[in-house]
Amino acid sequence: MSPERLAAPLPVALAIAGVLLWPLGATAAQDTWSVSAGAEHTDNINLTSTNEQGALIESAGAQFAIDDVRPNFSAQAVGDVTYQHYSIHEITDGFLGGAYGSLTVPIVDRHLTWLVDDHFGQMAINVQAVDTPVNRQNFNIFATGPSVTLPLAAATDLTAQALWTKMDYQRTLDGMEQYSGNLALVEHVSAETAVSVNASSSHSVMDHPALWPNFDIRAAYLRYDAMLSRTSVTADAGYSDAKTVGPAVGGALLRLRVSRKVAARSTFAISVGKEFSDAATQVQQDQTFFRQLNGTSPVAAAGDPVKTKYANLQWGTAFTRTNFNLSAGYHKDEHLIQYTLNRRYVMGTADLSRQITPTFSASVGASMTQSNFDTTPAALVTRAVNVGVTWRVSHSVSLDLRGSRASGTSTDLGPDFRENQVYLGIRYSGSAGRKAQ
Repeated sequence: MSPERLAAPLPVALAIAGVLLWPLGATAAQDTWSVSAGAEHTDNINLTSTNEQGALIESAGAQFAIDDVRPNFSAQAVGDVTYQHYSIHEITDGFLGGAYGSLTVPIVDRHLTWLVDDHFGQMAINVQAVDTPVNRQNFNIFATGPSVTLPLAAATDLTAQALWTKMDYQRTLDGMEQYSGNLALVEHVSAETAVSVNASSSHSVMDHPALWPNFDIRAAYLRYDAMLSRTSVTADAGYSDAKTVGPAVGGALLRLRVSRKVAARSTFAISVGKEFSDAATQVQQDQTFFRQLNGTSPVAAAGDPVKTKYANLQWGTAFTRTNFNLSAGYHKDEHLIQYTLNRRYVMGTADLSRQITPTFSASVGASMTQSNFDTTPAALVTRAVNVGVTWRVSHSVSLDLRGSRASGTSTDLGPDFRENQVYLGIRYSGSAGRKAQ
C-alpha cells in the first residue's frame, strides 16, 4: 500500500469539512479548527542510548472538531494531523497524528440510513520496538454500509446493519477486507432506556492469505442502553468466538461504557470489556474513546483475531481559566496466530493548562507507556514530561513554544535513552458557528 493512497482520505476529509462549515440548514453548533506551522529540534531522533543524532523537523498541521446535525445528514469529524519534513535524508517525510469522521445519511426517514466512516493515523511497524519515525506507518480504515430499522410494535424495533470495511497499512502486509453484519431486537423501555438481543458476525479476507489466513468473529449478547440527562450507559453481556486455523475459540463477551457529567465543569468516562476483536476494531475504539490523535496508536498491526481485555478511563475538568485532563488505559491481548504480539499494555497521561492573562497561557503534562510481551523478558517503557507557553498575538493568531524530555527503553537495547525536544510555531485558529433555521 503506497503512502499516496493512504494519504488520500485527508484531502477528502478536508473537503467534507469545508461543506460542513456551510451554514445552510444546520442546527446550532460551534465547529473549531486551526492550522499551524513550525520547527522542532530533537537531540536524539533515533532514541538510542549512545551515538545520539540530532535533527530539525519542519512541520505543517491542521486540527479540527466538527459536529453537524442537519435534516438530510449528520456528520462528526475530529482530527489532529501534522506533516513533518526531516533534515536527515535517511528518514522519509510523513504524517504524524490522526483523524476520524463519520457521515450518516437518512434515506427513508429513520427506517433506512447509510453510514460512511473513516479512521486515519499511524501505527508501529514493529510494536516490540521504540516509537521512532522509521518505525511508523500510516493506516486507514474505511467502512460503509446500510442500517435498517423496522418497527414491530409501539416500543419494539428490529434493526439490521451491514458493513464493508477496508483496512490498509502503508508497509506491513496485514491489510484486509471485512464483511460484517448485526441483527438486533430492541425493546424501548422508556424514552431514555432500551434493552436488546443482538447477534453479530464478521468475515475478514486478508490481502495476503499466504501469510495470514482469513478469519471469522461471531457474537451473541444482550445490551442495555440508557441516555439520561447527565449519564449515558451501554452494557453488553454474552458470548463470542473466533475461528481462523483449526476449531473456533470462544469465551464470555463483556462490555461496559459509561459517560457522566459529574459537575458543571467535569466529565468522567470509563470503558471496560472482554471480547474477541481485530486490529481495525481496536483502533476505532481507541481513537473514538480517547480522542488523543497527535501520536502513534498503541494498537499492534496484526492480521489475526485477538482475545482482548481492556479498561480505559478519562477525566476532564474545564474551569474558566484552567483545564485538567487525565487518561489511563490497560490492555491484555492474546493473539490466535501471532503469539509474539501477546502483551500487557499500560498507559497514562495527565495535562494541565492555565490562562494566565488574556493573551498568555501555559501548560504542563506527563505521560507513560509500558508494554510487557510474553516472549520478551524486558519491558518496553517510555516516559515523558512537557511544558508549553502560548502567546495570543491577535484574535486568531498565536505563537506556541513547547519543550519536552523523554526517556525509556532504547532502540539499541542499551541503557535508557534520553531525548530533549523544543518546538516553536505559529497557529491560526477559527470557528464556524451555525444557527438553526
